[in-house]
Amino acid sequence: RNEEWLTFADGREALFDTLKTPLYGPDGEQRGVLGISRDITESRRVEELLRTRIWLAEYAATHTLEALCQEVVDQAEKLTGSQAGFLHLVHADQNEIELQTWSTNTMQSMCTADSALIHYSVDAAGIWADCVRIKRPIRLNNYVSAEGRRGLPPGHAPISRLMTAPIVRSGQTVAILGVGNKAADYTEQDLEFLVHIATSAWDIILRKQAQDDLHTERAALAQHVEERTADLSLTNVQLEHALRVKNEFLANMSHELRTPLNAIIGFSEIMGSGLFGCLGSEKYQEYCHDILTSGHYLLEVINDILDMSKIEAGRMRLEMEPLDLGKTVHESLRVVSGRASEKRLTLNADVQDSVPLLADRRAIKQILVNLLSNAVKFTPDGGRVIVRNRIVNDSVVLMIADTGIGIAPHSLARLGQPFEQVESSLTKTYHGSGLGLAIAKSLTGLHGGSMHMRSKPGEGTVIRVTLPCHAAQSHMAIPTAA
Repeated sequence: RNEEWLTFADGREALFDTLKTPLYGPDGEQRGVLGISRDITESRRVEELLRTRIWLAEYAATHTLEALCQEVVDQAEKLTGSQAGFLHLVHADQNEIELQTWSTNTMQSMCTADSALIHYSVDAAGIWADCVRIKRPIRLNNYVSAEGRRGLPPGHAPISRLMTAPIVRSGQTVAILGVGNKAADYTEQDLEFLVHIATSAWDIILRKQAQDDLHTERAALAQHVEERTADLSLTNVQLEHALRVKNEFLANMSHELRTPLNAIIGFSEIMGSGLFGCLGSEKYQEYCHDILTSGHYLLEVINDILDMSKIEAGRMRLEMEPLDLGKTVHESLRVVSGRASEKRLTLNADVQDSVPLLADRRAIKQILVNLLSNAVKFTPDGGRVIVRNRIVNDSVVLMIADTGIGIAPHSLARLGQPFEQVESSLTKTYHGSGLGLAIAKSLTGLHGGSMHMRSKPGEGTVIRVTLPCHAAQSHMAIPTAA
């Protein structure tokens, strides 16, 4: 049994699978041969096409697009028994073509032309390029004498026989796959073979190009992300530096301002007391009182700015210790009692004394004083402010409620941010830096707690400060701001 190529009278070649067996006579002598042959040309071509397609797909995974195009031409040349091959790309106008690649054999033994210069119109290319417009393959077994043949560029591979197959997509010819110089004439089967190769190979080329484009896009995106990350890192460094300079400036300025301000407040108190004699007219006494009041107010603002800058810079240290919450609440109420009396406000405390709480006493007092000061400030004359505490699960909840002017829902979100106030006009009814609530919220957060506010215009405000209980602990690590 063997396979053999047979040539018919019309020049057609076919591959046969032949099974032969000898025939013997009665005397045991061989009298002949019995053979059965089956034409396997088509099935073998299909097998070769499938094998080539698989090979090209595997080749594309590990090689560049340019190498893949050359391999496609090499395979077309091999499978058609040719000695030359090429792949041309067709421009969108369908009038211009340019060489993508020759086969390896063409470049090594037949061609010396610069491939970058192989770029011409379909008309200048001649008859073999007519497949661009007619969108059908062309077979020329006597190319040298073919009508419509044009001259070849200097150094171009000499062509004797030629086949070209147009690759058509969406009604447009996008490329031409060609082979040439087979030892015998090209057959119709050869032409069909080339068309199949061109069609399947182009799909692999397009898929490879899409993968390369995606890879390039991803690389560009990664580069962009890297550059943006570097820019953001630089910006963050600059912002951190600016924040550090700002906090240092605020700390230094607060110190520089407090030193002379303490003298102003101190001497104003002495002058008001008449320690060294009567100040003079009643008007001067009034001026002295205004100086003292303004000095105290300015000192509060400076202290708030200093505390806020410490918190933002991460330099606020908490000294955690068992806290007598009831005592701290009453101390805080005494701080605001003077202003509450002026407005005839009722101050009440409903506080459980035996509350297991580890906290920074000064910080908790500052939270309470800031929140109570706001409640007193924004509650009209004759109103009421109350402080309560409760144990909820493993937390202590402090509630400061007032019957004040309340806050509109759209303004609640802004409160708690540094320098934010509900009023923003230059002629505010209620004075303040807008730092008290922000400091209280930040100090609560440093304790691992949270602060929430509920309010309704004209009905008052309730602020809940939730702090974690630490009943079983005798000491606690000192947290700092992040």
